[in-house]
Amino acid sequence: MFNFFHRIGPTFAANIFNQLMVILTQIVIMPIMISALGVHTFGVWLVLAAIPAYLSISDLGFSYSAKSDMSVRMAAGDHKGAIETLSSVTALMTLVMAGFTVVYIGVTYLVGWTSIFDLKGMTLGDARTILLFGLVQIISYQAYMVSAAILRANRQPALESFFSGILRLAESSALVAGAVITHNLVAAAACWALARLALTVLITFGTLVLIPALRPSMQAISRSRMVELFRPSMAFMLMPLANSFLLQGSTLLLSAGAGASVVAAFNIYRTVTRMGVSVGNTLNYTFVPQYSYSWGAKNTDAYFKLFRIHLSLLVAGCVAYLLVQAVGGKFFVDILSHHQIKLEPWVFGLMLVSAVLEMGWSVPLTLGSANNQVAFLTTIYVALAAVYLAGFSLTSALGMHSSAATQACGLMLVNLVMVVVGWLWATRYLTGFKTGAAKVEADKAAPVSLSA
Repeated sequence: MFNFFHRIGPTFAANIFNQLMVILTQIVIMPIMISALGVHTFGVWLVLAAIPAYLSISDLGFSYSAKSDMSVRMAAGDHKGAIETLSSVTALMTLVMAGFTVVYIGVTYLVGWTSIFDLKGMTLGDARTILLFGLVQIISYQAYMVSAAILRANRQPALESFFSGILRLAESSALVAGAVITHNLVAAAACWALARLALTVLITFGTLVLIPALRPSMQAISRSRMVELFRPSMAFMLMPLANSFLLQGSTLLLSAGAGASVVAAFNIYRTVTRMGVSVGNTLNYTFVPQYSYSWGAKNTDAYFKLFRIHLSLLVAGCVAYLLVQAVGGKFFVDILSHHQIKLEPWVFGLMLVSAVLEMGWSVPLTLGSANNQVAFLTTIYVALAAVYLAGFSLTSALGMHSSAATQACGLMLVNLVMVVVGWLWATRYLTGFKTGAAKVEADKAAPVSLSA
């Protein structure tokens, strides 16, 4: 047990550190940026920075599938296969980023951003310059994902998460420092982009030097490996997009028939009830690399030990979270809304159950993520999100606008179906792994026949 927590502990701590950097930088950046640049200029920054943030998935999910594939292969002793995956994905990402860069620059100079987003006080040239710094951010992010894949395959997932947090801290610190020193948004954006670029180059160089056994090469590029990783890569890309469309779509659909105060309350409830989902995801991310290593090594004892501990921690966390929200839910809503929004227990309760159900099917998704077996669950989730959005859009078009409680019920039903489907899939998945691993062990133990 000590050995288990010795391996999991650093990764979990690094993931917590990474999440803290996300939260702290958001909390710290806002007041300092507003003080240095003003509310309006800070709003302009949020609009322009959102574009590269949403486009960071431009590698189409291949870096995520590469992490799992390389980890499994290295654990199985397939070093050549891991290099093949790394080289193929690196080559593919380079090609994608080259094409993406051309399109991004073209769109940047063709679109009149200041008129589209009503960026008063910002010249078109400055807006385009900031967007180009955003391109530097995107490229740097993708370059780091290659290093992240190497670190995970080398059984150093804690460093992967730690460096991710450090990168976020560095770019945010540089952004704030640039704003405070220059009081100029373009200069602040330059600091923001160049800080990530410089640190990414340093991490990439250090990773390649210190882990020479995992370096991409032209000779190892495989078209068949790219094709093999295409399906899980698309799934890794579509899952968060579907989740985002589902959550944001529910807000838009609600706004069609409800007042602004109802929409505000709905979003506050969602923020409060989904705090547990964020913590649960941090726990899930901690287990993904360990599942990959155990799967690759066909170590069923370690794998199912991980599974039992993972499930126990998540169930205990869900129970504790329900208790915390039952006692402090109103307090959290009051704090976030400055006592402007009244807690509606029925709606809040539905959204809380929905969040817990989402955490429930996150375990099967974690199991699949460790071995790139996410396509089925992603397909079901995308289909459910599409049915949800299409159904409520149709009723809204017919004049039957939904209430906050109806929207909450719809989200809960989506997650309930995912729990049922997810655990049915997980049962079959785990049984298949146990059977396959037993067969491998039996083949190893079988005597070798010397007969012709």
